[in-house]
Amino acid sequence: MSILAAAVVRPAAGRALDARRLSTRNGLLTGLVIAAAGLAAAMLSGLTGVLSAAALIGVGTGLITPPGFAALAAPTRSNAWDRPGVPRNWAASSAT
Repeated sequence: MSILAAAVVRPAAGRALDARRLSTRNGLLTGLVIAAAGLAAAMLSGLTGVLSAAALIGVGTGLITPPGFAALAAPTRSNAWDRPGVPRNWAASSAT
């Protein structure tokens, strides 16, 4: 359930981040709050608690992943492939 929820939310969060409808800070904060709500829901008894916890944790982690990786990649150079030993059209030549 958690993996399914993350698999549904993650692409939408990535598209929203790319379109600048979601900022890194807001995406991380919202995802952490939703995941924390899932951990709180895990204290509920029975199947309702387990399913709601799994769904909330999945949605939270799905929402955290794209802005988290964007924040990790932000400090890297944009021309990281322009170094000795790496051909300029590496991606185009490896696709054939």
